[in-house]
Amino acid sequence: MLQVLSAAIFVNAAAHVPFSFLQAAGLAHWPARSHIVEVLLFLPFLWVVTPRFGLAGVAVAWLILVSVDALALFAMAARALRLPAREMAPLAVGALAALAALAPFLWLGD
Repeated sequence: MLQVLSAAIFVNAAAHVPFSFLQAAGLAHWPARSHIVEVLLFLPFLWVVTPRFGLAGVAVAWLILVSVDALALFAMAARALRLPAREMAPLAVGALAALAALAPFLWLGD
């Protein structure tokens, strides 16, 4: 479970870069709206996952939440910078590859 939380903290830390950029660019309402939608989706998901999987399920749910949040923030930052989709694709693939590379370490030590 601590490995999952560590991965979630890593992803959440990476999401601070686009979040700070959007704040500095005067677009604070973009992530605010995104976070409202995420909470509305996350709470029912958490309600279902917690009784079935316990604390480990909550950790995985938070990892999913921060991963979706990070992808959304990077997409919003790209839109604010007016980057074409073809320039964003390698960044998205790189982010997914980094998460995939972390996956085996999530279960080491269990």
